[in-house]
Amino acid sequence: MTSLMKEKYRILCIGDSLTAGFPYFDPISNTGDSRSTFMFWLERKLQESFSTKSFKFINKGICGQTTQEIIDRLKTYLNFPNQMYNLIILWGGTNDIVVGRPSSEIFSTLKKGSEFAKSLSIEVFIMTLPPTIFESINSSIRHVNDLLRKNDDNFILIDVYPLLERNGKLNSIYDCGDGIHLNSRAYKIIADEIYVFIERLLVGNI
Repeated sequence: MTSLMKEKYRILCIGDSLTAGFPYFDPISNTGDSRSTFMFWLERKLQESFSTKSFKFINKGICGQTTQEIIDRLKTYLNFPNQMYNLIILWGGTNDIVVGRPSSEIFSTLKKGSEFAKSLSIEVFIMTLPPTIFESINSSIRHVNDLLRKNDDNFILIDVYPLLERNGKLNSIYDCGDGIHLNSRAYKIIADEIYVFIERLLVGNI
């Protein structure tokens, strides 16, 4: 397991629009409200707790991408030896569900991405998919999440689904307005959850 006890920490956050911070933030142009990303809140909390350390978050969320596209990018990023990462936070799958991809294939793709990173001795966090207001895709979201919960042997699971769910759907207080994407309030509680696991890595409890 890779130790994060270094002076500087590079954390690659890769995924789709949920990672990017859509619709309020665009990491490609670096424009909009960065509070609508979990990275904004997570970096602040880590710097407050570990003031002698330096944390660098790289937001590689791209809207509309499927897990296969995300993992293809991940492999490309990790093939550059001058771009080393201490931790990868992987989040994706909703777009696959929208286009009808089976839950088992989504899980398999995420796991393969995790295995590739782990083969390079990089720690991996995978996050469960958040609920939406649309039951037509929520059942598949729950299935993907169940597969992730049962098979977390080569990654650390960050289970954000129950934090955002109410009565089987996305809690309205976390909805940006389209029933799928999240607001800054949601990203803040997601950051709080991720923080717990990064803190454990830093103090050697994982």
